[in-house]
Amino acid sequence: MRRSTTRSLLLKYALVLGIIILVGLGPVLLTLSAGMIAEAHGCTLHEGYVNPCIIWGADRGDTLYEMGLMFWFSYFTVPFAVTAFFIWLIAFCPHVLVRIIGKVTKRNA
Repeated sequence: MRRSTTRSLLLKYALVLGIIILVGLGPVLLTLSAGMIAEAHGCTLHEGYVNPCIIWGADRGDTLYEMGLMFWFSYFTVPFAVTAFFIWLIAFCPHVLVRIIGKVTKRNA
């Protein structure tokens, strides 16, 4: 079985970290993008009820309203992402340190 190189190992860890960040911040990014889209088209967006918003000839108020309410999912996704980040960190640091120590001892031997 072939051992993975340090570069591929770091790429895998970076990919997992990117997914953790995306899951944690996804609802916030959707809410911010809904606000920017609504503002760019001169529409009103709030949590109370759906407002009509005509974009490209169709009413997109429902979609923007649902995107705006995605913020409430961040109460679940942000704590999940923080916990996943610490688990990632606990896995990442020893793995990389063992690699670095292994390379240093091979050079000194």
